Amino acid sequence: MPPRLALPSLQTIRGLRPGHSVVAARWKMPALQDVLDARAEPERSAPPLSDPLRLRFWVSTSTSLRRLDVCSSPRHKAMVLDNVGGRYSGGGGGAGGDKARLLANLEDIGTIEFSPHTPVAHGLSRLESVLVSRGCDGVQGRGLTSVKVDITGRHTRAASTTVEMLVALERFVEMVWRSRTVQITPGAIPQPHISAFDLTALLRLPPNATPFIKQTITRLAKVALTVEWRVSNADLTDQQPLESPNEAVKEVAAAISFANTETVSIQSNSHFNNNQQQQQQQIVSPRPNALEHLDGSHAFPKAKALLIDTPFGCHAVGPLMRAMRSTVERVEMLSTGEMPLPAEAWGVYLAGMGPHTTLSGTLKMRVEGWGEPIDWGDRAHKMPTVKGIELYLTVPGNVAHSLAEEDDYFYAFIQQLIKLRGLDRVEIMEPVGTSRRVLRTRCPNKTIGDFTIDFHGSLRLIRTTWTSRGR
Repeated sequence: MPPRLALPSLQTIRGLRPGHSVVAARWKMPALQDVLDARAEPERSAPPLSDPLRLRFWVSTSTSLRRLDVCSSPRHKAMVLDNVGGRYSGGGGGAGGDKARLLANLEDIGTIEFSPHTPVAHGLSRLESVLVSRGCDGVQGRGLTSVKVDITGRHTRAASTTVEMLVALERFVEMVWRSRTVQITPGAIPQPHISAFDLTALLRLPPNATPFIKQTITRLAKVALTVEWRVSNADLTDQQPLESPNEAVKEVAAAISFANTETVSIQSNSHFNNNQQQQQQQIVSPRPNALEHLDGSHAFPKAKALLIDTPFGCHAVGPLMRAMRSTVERVEMLSTGEMPLPAEAWGVYLAGMGPHTTLSGTLKMRVEGWGEPIDWGDRAHKMPTVKGIELYLTVPGNVAHSLAEEDDYFYAFIQQLIKLRGLDRVEIMEPVGTSRRVLRTRCPNKTIGDFTIDFHGSLRLIRTTWTSRGR
């Protein structure tokens, strides 16, 4: 490689893009102070330490670097800054000098980008080591004065790993920042928001959570478009923190507001390890008691829909519905993937919503799996008022060994369903053949209870009379 040419007076480089990387190693820039507005969109398949701008070459010969304005991961920043005065400096007029002082003037390293799917602590620890070893030491009063954090990176989702990141970030602050001011950005997008807030980020807050951590979680909640609780194996095996929330969790729960959220969901984590349906009967559903501290006056001012897709969220439904108050218009109780739900589970979910809840829209129920026919007895008055139901029912194989048993199961289910208060319509989408056969043979007058059966088009039950039980 030919020797580098010197630009001894150049102090600022602005607007680096990948196309400039071809000349990155041609120059020595010992007076370089500021690299501003350096941007590159990494490819999805790029390795973690991809350096499309070749920043490690641009900064390697600087003896007075002050600003490195680029959005990248802690590991990438550590790799770039580790080359100041390193093997890419070219020697003979390069950075040279006392390596322990090469970053003593550094004030700003741009935006630290995190992803909820990558480990955080190691990257920050490596970055801290590089900075401190080169003189950027907050303890000695020569640390950073400005740091921006893209807290969810390009994945725009807050989860339990967000809390881990915040804890690691505070450790980083103590060591390398002159100032304790942190600017948190939800994402590098025109209108800041995050796509989802996993309630685990609230439920698993450490008891010693600092004001910085609590305030950041609250701010992320405010810009979340959807809220979800992904029930994980940890939630089932380590339930004590959920059942007995610490004071930090209760404090944040009482203050938190999901001001932009319209949809709330309860589901199983995508990595959930439970392929045996029989095990579901032996698992105790977790009680996220911190949700009882959500303030209904501001927790979900815009939420209109609750989606349920797990057999283990029954104890979360009640407090969430109370926090959502009268804004809920749609509830979907689904059953997808490897977690089919028994019919009786929906009785538990409905009871969890409480008798003071009114669903003005349609309750969508997808019921399948295993279990005995439901029998709510006289508990219908303890369940919410439901106006309409869209039903998808799969008769479980363990109770239907013949057409007669399948018919009995379906008919018993419908008889229980129409006990719900306020119900004036049921649209039966599945099972198509069974539903029509059963209702034609067992209800020759085309009535069942207070409902008239309409066989035209999709099968519908329409209330035609009201009894005190149905109101």
